[in-house]
Amino acid sequence: MIRIIAGLLAVFLSFSASSISAQSRTLLNQLPIEQCKLMGKNVIGNTVRYEDSGLTEDWSQFVRPLGKVRVLMIAQDFPDVRAKSKFSKMKTFATSLESEFARLSNGRADFDITVRNGWLTMQNSAKHYMTVGWWEKIDDALELVDPEFDFRDFDMFIIKTDEKNTVVDVAGALPIWSSYKPDGLSVTRGVYLGSDFWTQDGGGVAIGVHEIGHLLGLPDLYPFNENGTRPVGLFDLMGSSGKGMLLRLMGWHDWKLGWLVDSEVKCLDPAKAQIIKVPSNSTKTSPFIFPISKTKAYVVENWKPYANKRAANWVAYTIDSSMHVWSSAGIEDIGKYSPIQVLTPDGVKRSKDWGARNPELALRLGQSLTTEIGVFKFIKSGKDLTMRFVPKPKK
Repeated sequence: MIRIIAGLLAVFLSFSASSISAQSRTLLNQLPIEQCKLMGKNVIGNTVRYEDSGLTEDWSQFVRPLGKVRVLMIAQDFPDVRAKSKFSKMKTFATSLESEFARLSNGRADFDITVRNGWLTMQNSAKHYMTVGWWEKIDDALELVDPEFDFRDFDMFIIKTDEKNTVVDVAGALPIWSSYKPDGLSVTRGVYLGSDFWTQDGGGVAIGVHEIGHLLGLPDLYPFNENGTRPVGLFDLMGSSGKGMLLRLMGWHDWKLGWLVDSEVKCLDPAKAQIIKVPSNSTKTSPFIFPISKTKAYVVENWKPYANKRAANWVAYTIDSSMHVWSSAGIEDIGKYSPIQVLTPDGVKRSKDWGARNPELALRLGQSLTTEIGVFKFIKSGKDLTMRFVPKPKK
C-alpha cells in the first residue's frame, strides 16, 4: 500500500510539475498587455482626429460608449417629399439600434434613444436642400426642435429621413457639429441618415451603427489597400456588411471602445511559437495580438458571421495606428490607406472590385497565411478552433 501511495504521489508530482512547466511556457509566450496598446492620434495633448484605429486615450472629444448613452432621434420629411413609411417604423429602427449596440458591446453600452414624436416637416423642399449647402437641412432641423428639447440632456442626435425618400440620399457622421449650436453648447455630436444606396438596399440599421461608430472614434475601413484592393470588407462594420449576417466589429475595435477589457485580450510574443485556441461557440471576438512596433501589430481572431451558428474560421489582419484616412477636421493631409488591413490566405485571390466584401479572406481549416513575422495555420476545428503560429527563423 505504501509503495502504491508513493507511486501515485510520484505520478501526481510529475504531472503537477509538467503542468506548471506547460503553464510557464504559455506565460513565457505572452507579453505585458501594455506592449499591445498601439496609440493613435487621439491622445492627451494632440489635436484630435477621427480617422485612425489606434487606441484612444483622450475621450473628451468622443462619445464614450460605456454605460448609458443618451440619444435624441428626429424623423425628418419635406413638403415636396413627404414620408411614405409609417412613423412606427422610426421607432422600430430606434429599437433595433439599441439592440445592436447592446449585443455589439457585450452589454457594456446602453443606448437609450428618445424618438421625437411625429415627422418633422422642414420649411424648405427636399430639392432645395440638395442644391444648397449640405449643412442647411441639419441646422434647420436642429433649430426647429431646439425649443422642445435641452440638448445638454443628450450625448448625440440622429436625424433620419424616410428610407423611401430617394431625393435626400446622403448619410454621414457629424462628430463636432458647430454650425448650429443649441442650448449654448460649443459643439454637438450626431449623424444624418438620408436614404443612400445602402439604406435602400436594406442596410439602414447597419448604416446607422456605422455612422454612430465615427462618433465613438472609429474610422472608415473601406478606402484602398496598399496594393490597390479593398482591405476590410464585411469583417468590420466600418468597412461593409452582408445581408443576413451579424453586424460585427473586429476585436481590436471592441477593445478600443472598452467593450473588451485588458484581461480578454491576449498580447503574444511574435518571436515565439504559439498555439491559440478559441471555443467554437464563443460569442465574443477576442483578438490575439502580435506587436512588432509601437504603432503596428498582427492580429488573429475568430470569425462568426451568422447568428445562431458556431464560429468556424479565423481572420487575420494588421493594425497600423500611425495611418489615417480622410481628413474631416481639415488638419492633416488625407491618409494613404486603411489603418486595418485584412490579410490574404496563401493561394487565395482577393477581389479588387469597389464593392468587394471578400468573405474568401477568412482562414478555413487547413489554410495558412505567410507573413513577415511567420506563418499562421488553422490546424483544428470542432469544439475549439486551433491556430498555430510558427515565427520566422532568425537569421
